Amino acid sequence: MRKKIFITVISVFSVLALLSAGVILLGRRWLNSEDTSVFSENGGRITVLAAGFDRAAENTDVLMLLSFDAEAKQINIMQIPRDTYLSAGTAQNKVNQIFPKARSGGNSSGEGMLALARELSKTLGVRIDRWAAIDLDAFSGLIDALGGVTVDLPCDMKYRDPIEDLYIDLPKGEQTLNGAAAVHFIRYRAGYIEGDLGRVDAQKLLLAATFKKMRSVGGKQLVTSILPVVYPYIESDLPLTTAMAMAQTFFRDRSSFTLHLMTLPGEATRGGESGGLWYYVANRASSEEMMHLYFGAEAAFDPERRLTDAQRVNFENIYSDKKISYPVYTEETVGELKVRVKNRQSG
Repeated sequence: MRKKIFITVISVFSVLALLSAGVILLGRRWLNSEDTSVFSENGGRITVLAAGFDRAAENTDVLMLLSFDAEAKQINIMQIPRDTYLSAGTAQNKVNQIFPKARSGGNSSGEGMLALARELSKTLGVRIDRWAAIDLDAFSGLIDALGGVTVDLPCDMKYRDPIEDLYIDLPKGEQTLNGAAAVHFIRYRAGYIEGDLGRVDAQKLLLAATFKKMRSVGGKQLVTSILPVVYPYIESDLPLTTAMAMAQTFFRDRSSFTLHLMTLPGEATRGGESGGLWYYVANRASSEEMMHLYFGAEAAFDPERRLTDAQRVNFENIYSDKKISYPVYTEETVGELKVRVKNRQSG
């Protein structure tokens, strides 16, 4: 598997839309009950784990859980911060280290993703049906093929990293981003007070904007302009026929579908009471509620208490505290999201 640094679930979903449009335009019916059983037997709900990787290693620095619910007409996306504490026998017990641990034994990337999906399914109490990953090149190509997306940037984004040949210079305010600029937007984090958590929130702005643009795209444009760019770069165990069933369902009634964007409820804290590595610790009560309301969870949440460390008081305070409030954004309300930025930006 190529080194990957980012995935957006909307890019994955766009591929599903492309496949659907191709079926509709060609007038062919490729669906069969066996291949689409995961989708149909669950009342039109399917949950996909999407992951993105850093350049230097195979840490999953971006994790998202996507639930496509045809009956409720909802697409629910939950971001899992890369520093989320999860006791899984890795060096630092962070969720983004599970994939490389699975890969270290000589397993394929698909086996690594399956291992990660199983760990998260057991911990979150959610059935995860499939996994997906996509190259950064596909995301850039998608945005260009859509004609760009309009996003209100929360700050001037200036950053230089000659080693990675990365030079970001985007002005604050409403901008129509092309593919290259969109990639810079999602990689930027230097100016956010909360670092990677700020970037997680900022990504919601781009996810909503991309989803909004997807509603307006016609089937012919999807097949002729976007499919050739995106499809070769996606890696997934999602059957083609299931993808088409999902996409056809969406395009039949795209105006009725609601997008919900959220982050696993919790707080950032140090590994020790007064220092150490930064971790993100989930709040049990709120996370359990989110899994039930938006992802149809029926199994017990974190039955082995792997999302906390009983020896760390600050972890336990966050994990076991009463339910905390958590925002859930839609296309209409994502503009209310206030990403906290520093007074002076890196330049």
